Amino acid sequence: MFIGRLLFLGGLAFTLGSLFVLIVSMFGNSDGDIVPAVFGLVNGLIAAGVGDLVIDLNYRRIQEEKVT
Repeated sequence: MFIGRLLFLGGLAFTLGSLFVLIVSMFGNSDGDIVPAVFGLVNGLIAAGVGDLVIDLNYRRIQEEKVT
């Protein structure tokens, strides 16, 4: 359960950070290489999704153990 929550919160933090960098690089006066920010955004979303799946699987496993 701890790993799932850690992945979910870390993924959200990484997503928000990458989104901030993406917005700043798009409106900045630099050349604005946005590819690392986009990959970071996708990586954060994947981590949050995997964390959510781990949390759901652990919750279902606990519910099944209570029934049997």
